[in-house]
Amino acid sequence: MSGKTDGRYDIAVVGKALDVLEAFDEHDNLSLTDLARMLDQPKPSIFRLVSTLVNRGYLEPAEQPDRYRLGLHLVHVAMGAMARSTMRELARSYLRSLRDDYGHSVNLAALSHGEAIFIDVLSGLHPFRMETDLGSRAELHATAAGKSIAALLREEELAHMLDVLGMRAYTSRTIVTRAELREELQRVVIQGYALDDEEREPGARCIGAPILGKDGEVVGAISISASSARLTDEVIPRISGSLRSACEAISYGLGYHPRVAAGQSY
Repeated sequence: MSGKTDGRYDIAVVGKALDVLEAFDEHDNLSLTDLARMLDQPKPSIFRLVSTLVNRGYLEPAEQPDRYRLGLHLVHVAMGAMARSTMRELARSYLRSLRDDYGHSVNLAALSHGEAIFIDVLSGLHPFRMETDLGSRAELHATAAGKSIAALLREEELAHMLDVLGMRAYTSRTIVTRAELREELQRVVIQGYALDDEEREPGARCIGAPILGKDGEVVGAISISASSARLTDEVIPRISGSLRSACEAISYGLGYHPRVAAGQSY
């Protein structure tokens, strides 16, 4: 779904909650009385909406008694959306070049709630090609993009994600134990790219490399997908080199600089 609809599918209570948030557009803080007057809603209804938004972190109590302001979680959501939009814009020309140079499908993924979410997809040029649906999600342990991201996460952060999402087996090749995954991620760090060798889908292989943000933390990845017959061991070194160069350029565009003094490099 894209763009605005005609309103037939709007949910009234969701609309009212958004009205509350939008009321703060020109105000640092508001009281329940202010909101009830501005939105022409009963104060008890406003109280329930505000309580829900406070509990979810979208609003928070202000310093003044009985007044509220926009919460940090809303800022976090907005910044995440802006970062993904910026990464998508920076990456598009590199995605197109990779697709045109090798003919395979190219995918841009961002880290979201412990999974890789594919925020841009360019279909391959071959008649028979492997494709990822735009907006689809994938667990980190079973895809090249996911493993590229997972390899650079803090150990406790990755452990928490695995606790929540588990390690589902998609094929007989899927990594399903943490010990195996730990070994695999060490290889990813050493070689600079990840390989999905029919671990998500039989007959399909993917190469992935990470994208870093200005603080040096991993924010996403690019993966190249093709049939196993096309993405052979012989072509992987050449494609992975181009892939790593593209991800490095995008990382620099996002403000990343290698922390050479700390003994770390891209």
